[in-house]
Amino acid sequence: MATSATALISPRPYQQQSNDQFNALKYLSTGAAFHEATGHGISKETPDQCVIDQAHLLMRHGERYPTASSGKKMQELLEKLKSSTTETVYNPLGFVHDYEFFVSNSSDYGKETYYGPYSGLADAFFFGSELRQRYNHLVDADHTLPVFTAGEKRVYDTAKAFSQGFFGNGYSGDFQLISIPEKEEQGANSLHNKDGCPNFDNDDNVDSALEDENLQYAQYEADRLNKLGGSGYNITVDDIFIMGDYCAYENNVREMVW
Repeated sequence: MATSATALISPRPYQQQSNDQFNALKYLSTGAAFHEATGHGISKETPDQCVIDQAHLLMRHGERYPTASSGKKMQELLEKLKSSTTETVYNPLGFVHDYEFFVSNSSDYGKETYYGPYSGLADAFFFGSELRQRYNHLVDADHTLPVFTAGEKRVYDTAKAFSQGFFGNGYSGDFQLISIPEKEEQGANSLHNKDGCPNFDNDDNVDSALEDENLQYAQYEADRLNKLGGSGYNITVDDIFIMGDYCAYENNVREMVW
């Protein structure tokens, strides 16, 4: 009886194929919806011989709307493209003529997204529920757990949603949100944004280094779109960066089809 070649090969304990194919979320700037980093085959589960006796979580906020200043730039870019785009077969941005800006209510600027597949508040809630299951043995239900949060509303709302997930669904215990104002005089702390570090925020060398790394690909993309769109286009390097943010935040607000 013939024996297949595969039958002579010992079972492989580690898969060789890559399941981490193209994922648009990895190319949508820092405003993109949460996505895990590429793994290295290390299990998330606690090894049988180990016991977790302490856990710390550090996060700022989840998926959100753009700020008002960023949103203004995005809307201005959309209007620019609408007024200059020609409808041709090969025009990759010809669809903008009938495209509506994704922020319909200006009061939503800066807030966590609260509906859709990439809802920041929903993600925070379910994350809290997931961690409660994982670390339930660490919770002292007889004492109120302090949850520290920055004063920014979207950060506070994220902390609240997370805590509701952590203590909801019949779990015992309670929490208290402790808000720390985000002011320069507060100094740097683990909850602050970059304003807590004036040297970084005002360091021209940092901006120059980032520009050197990014301008080459952005200029190539601007030239490509201008060529495809015809003479009506005037897309700049700055526009390319705004496009990346636009896609990220629109995806947070309403699901995009790629």
